[in-house]
Amino acid sequence: MAGYVVYTDLPAERMTKGEAVAAYKKLSLVEKVFRDLTTVWLEVRLVCHKTDNQIRTAVFIWMLACYLQWHMQQPLGPLFASERRGKGRKWSFSPVMASLRQITINPVRLGKVQFEQLTVPTADQQRILDLLGVKL
Repeated sequence: MAGYVVYTDLPAERMTKGEAVAAYKKLSLVEKVFRDLTTVWLEVRLVCHKTDNQIRTAVFIWMLACYLQWHMQQPLGPLFASERRGKGRKWSFSPVMASLRQITINPVRLGKVQFEQLTVPTADQQRILDLLGVKL
């Protein structure tokens, strides 16, 4: 026998068999977000929290980051869908974040005048910003 048995205690009126299977498959997305958060995106590390308030705060930050990532991936769907598979693939969420990280505000001094200047986005960065609906 191959496959899995997915069990739920919800009545069929609240969740169909197909919805239960789809919900189970979405758990892999949670695992991927966890990996991303602990490595390339936020570089969040697990630390020993001593109080309930510290634990609640850490969990809140993690959930907020997951929520933000999910909401960013929705409008970026066309970027990801247009990509090749395997080694030829250029875009996934991690390279998008790495690209956006390169947009910076730099201090500029001309004589006694000092101001801040935003870097000009590259074509790729501008495409990402356009998909996200962000104007600089």
